[in-house]
Amino acid sequence: MQFIHDKTSKCCYNKVMMKSLFVLLSVSLLLSSCGSLGNNSGKRNPNFLADRDPIAIGSVAMQFDKMFSSSVEKKDVDVWFDPRTDAVYLQFRYLTGTFRLFWDKANRLQFITALEKYKKDYETKNLNLKGNRAYRAYNALEGRMVWGQFSSNIFMNAESRPKMELGYQ
Repeated sequence: MQFIHDKTSKCCYNKVMMKSLFVLLSVSLLLSSCGSLGNNSGKRNPNFLADRDPIAIGSVAMQFDKMFSSSVEKKDVDVWFDPRTDAVYLQFRYLTGTFRLFWDKANRLQFITALEKYKKDYETKNLNLKGNRAYRAYNALEGRMVWGQFSSNIFMNAESRPKMELGYQ
C-alpha cells in the first residue's frame, strides 16, 4: 500500500477528523448532561412530593377591602396545589397585580385548627364582636406571598413573608 500525500487527501483527512471530533464532542456533551438531568436533589425543596407542575384544585370565594372604602367585595380565587413544595396557594388579581399566597402543611393545619375553634365559638355564641382582637383571635402564622404584574412565573418577581392573622370580622 502506498499513501498519497497531496493537498486533496490532506484536506479530506482534515474534514473527516473534524467531523469525528465534532461527533465525539456532541456525544460526550449529551451523555454528561443526561447524568445531571434528574439529579437536582441538592436544589429541591425539603417538602418535595413529585416533579409535577401545579394542579388546579378549584376556587374559593374571598372578600377583599375595596380601595378608598370601608366595605369589602367578594371575588373568586383560584386554588392550586404545588407538589414540588407541598404547598397550596391561592392565586388572585388585586388592583393591577397577580398574587399567590402560599400555605405550607403547617399553615394548613393551623388554619384548620383555627376554623374548628371559630365554629365552636360561633355555635356557643362566644364571638368577641368589640375591638380589633377578633382579627387575631386564633393566632397568627407566617405566610409566603409572591406577586407581579402578570400571572406567568417569569413576571412573579416580588416575594414577602407576611404575618397572617387568623380571626374574624
